[in-house]
Amino acid sequence: MIEPNLPAVAEGKTSKPRRGRPSRAAIAEIDARILEAAWKAFLAHGFNGTSMEAIANWAGVTKTTLYLRHVDKLALLRAVITDRTGKWGERARLTDWTTGKTLEERLVHYARTMLRWSQHPEVMATRRLVEGSIGEAGEIARELDRALRDPMIDLLVKEINCLATIDGTPPSDPRELVRIFMGMVDAVREIGESQQLDSDALSLKAEAVAGILLRGRSAW
Repeated sequence: MIEPNLPAVAEGKTSKPRRGRPSRAAIAEIDARILEAAWKAFLAHGFNGTSMEAIANWAGVTKTTLYLRHVDKLALLRAVITDRTGKWGERARLTDWTTGKTLEERLVHYARTMLRWSQHPEVMATRRLVEGSIGEAGEIARELDRALRDPMIDLLVKEINCLATIDGTPPSDPRELVRIFMGMVDAVREIGESQQLDSDALSLKAEAVAGILLRGRSAW
């Protein structure tokens, strides 16, 4: 897997303080630089393996500047997760999740899209961060997973409620059904990673996941 690229560390240098009050644009640029450096550092080295001093160096700011914005590493992790959730949310809104006329076609499309996203290096590194963080840091990291999953769950619940009712077999608990479906997609992802399956093989497994769910409609 390709590790996220970290900003180069300046050779014993920190950014020179500017005289006068910085502009709003300059403040926003510093904030963004800190969050980006912290995000890449957490992904590459994990929460415990990353220090505030290293993040300050990678962002090109002093430790004082960093601590004025984030009182400790936990607060910085929370800020990073909030920032990344917003960016991924924007990206997800540009994705067409509802391609297909039937429920099966839409479930297959959803599964294929999720499996394709799961192979992105940043997504894989994020999963490592979530799974590798413990304690309060782990809970904060898992907020990212929930923030990404919950809107997808809501969308699929709406799809199933609408299309399943049309063809006469609405589920008794659509949200539970969606969670089962997403669990199946996660299982396929793990199989794909362990067996190093290519995109075509994963696409076929996406069809199988939707088929298994829909063929068992008597259990809905």
